[in-house]
Amino acid sequence: MKIKGMTIFMPLLAILLIAQTLVVDKVSARTRVYIAGGYDEIDSYDLNSVKYISLSGLADLSDGKLNWVTVGHEIEFTVQDHTFEFLLGSSFFRIDDSLFNMTFEASLKKGQLYVPAMTFLPFLNQVSQDQISWDPDSKSVRIDSDYFNVTDISFSTKANGLLAEIYLTT
Repeated sequence: MKIKGMTIFMPLLAILLIAQTLVVDKVSARTRVYIAGGYDEIDSYDLNSVKYISLSGLADLSDGKLNWVTVGHEIEFTVQDHTFEFLLGSSFFRIDDSLFNMTFEASLKKGQLYVPAMTFLPFLNQVSQDQISWDPDSKSVRIDSDYFNVTDISFSTKANGLLAEIYLTT
């Protein structure tokens, strides 16, 4: 009798372990970030039809910097002259001295800070010199910079010095 119970229990245990592994794999998905004609990938995961992207990965690709104020609870993300402050498990965050709501909470998985792409990236776009957007169809992030072409340069002597004129096109 005990052997029959064990033979039923072991396959059930194996199925549960496989199912657990599949759930963990969802956390380690990758999202493409298109930058300057190429792309890179950052960690991401889906939760209730919401795509969460790794802000830690995005900081590595941009000029942002993450700082753990209180380890495991409060994180600062600095980009250019602006500071984002996140409290894990909360949908509210600060940009400098203003409080905002990104609808879905920030989370910590495998030592990385994750934010909801669709609702967070518009806030990041407001303070970044680059154009940052979320494409819901391809589920990817796009970072576009304005590049200028120098079409002409002219120098002319003025009473108080030299005037240099640079002509640009986009």
